[in-house]
Amino acid sequence: MRECPDLLPDGWYQPPPTGASVLIGSPPTYARVEYESLRDPHTWPRADIRLRDDSLVYAYASPTDRATGMIGDIGVTLYHGPDHRIRQHVATCLELTVRIAALAEVGMELRELYHQAERLVKEAGLGNRTASATDSGAPNIGHTIPWTFGDYSAEDERRLRNGDPADVSDLISRQRIFLNPSTRRRIEPTMAFTVEPRMSSPSLPLSSFHIIVAFREGRKTISSEFGRLFRIFGMEEYLPRKALEALGEPFIDDPTQTGMRGTEHVDSRGERRKDPRRTRSQGRCSLHTP
Repeated sequence: MRECPDLLPDGWYQPPPTGASVLIGSPPTYARVEYESLRDPHTWPRADIRLRDDSLVYAYASPTDRATGMIGDIGVTLYHGPDHRIRQHVATCLELTVRIAALAEVGMELRELYHQAERLVKEAGLGNRTASATDSGAPNIGHTIPWTFGDYSAEDERRLRNGDPADVSDLISRQRIFLNPSTRRRIEPTMAFTVEPRMSSPSLPLSSFHIIVAFREGRKTISSEFGRLFRIFGMEEYLPRKALEALGEPFIDDPTQTGMRGTEHVDSRGERRKDPRRTRSQGRCSLHTP
């Protein structure tokens, strides 16, 4: 984030320090990734944690556009180990997250999407552990992205213009609306929100994928920017192809493909159209907002 002049030097979600976190869990329990909140000091960087071939990793960052305050959070579970049970669990969690995002429609209440997500997770034999202290600890599956619908208030503009990091972080945090059991807010034709259930079971560790669903004039985009990380960890061997395609990730069959191809819009008839506006090339950084 600090290498991109268009972004604030640190992420908005603090603590953890700098608005980013990498948790590395090792078998047999993978206890390090079994976190309740990244704000907990016990999850912050430690000198005695090392990445191993069989580690389970959760990585998170919360980049923020300097001018607009738009956020582009990314959270991803990574695993290159040989345990088939863990591979299947990670693949299932990615597939469930994408299926939840695919259910979102303009006009749907956010609480309806939450309840449908909980049903899918339960049917898979898992539980959702996403909750936020900002939302009184209530369970949720994500939150809206501030200012993707509605206008900035004069006070919002003043606080963003002043650019005090702590003040901007507080502003963003308070502007979010959570996808929880009671939120009646409806999905608008132009709106963006995260889908980020944190799933586990008594016998399987926590796994989570933090994706962004964006509606622009009724057309839906589902995006993640996971592709290069999946390639680094060799996860193309076992992740479900349909889920990767739904996220607009590169076709992993092509070893020369290192950037993100244009994502696809999904309209109300289920037709997919590539969006040429969303690209990423080496040496350039951007937040893709609706």
